[in-house]
Amino acid sequence: MEDDELIINISNITSTITIPATANVGDIWIDSNSISTFNGNDWITLTDDNNINISSIDIDSLSFPIPKEWEHEFPAFHKVEEMCKEYPALEKAYENFKVIYRMVEQDWIGKQKEQNK
Repeated sequence: MEDDELIINISNITSTITIPATANVGDIWIDSNSISTFNGNDWITLTDDNNINISSIDIDSLSFPIPKEWEHEFPAFHKVEEMCKEYPALEKAYENFKVIYRMVEQDWIGKQKEQNK
């Protein structure tokens, strides 16, 4: 068998990369123009638009602050929903919170519209 050179042209091949639907806190996702980490609720993404040179980030020293519940953000929606299934008092308080929130939100939106006239 003769040793022939095999050439494969990949210039017309495209691929799609997506962030996984199921993520764990601290997961890091890197692509050609951004880097993201999952904080338990959302993906936090840094891009070149943030004036960060993504291509020169040192992965060994990279860190993202993990927000603290009730200090920086609300607890994850799915976590509260799961806890409500086991704790009826929490479920009642959560339902009350949603009702009060909607009433306050409606009033707040009205005030914002008046202030921006």
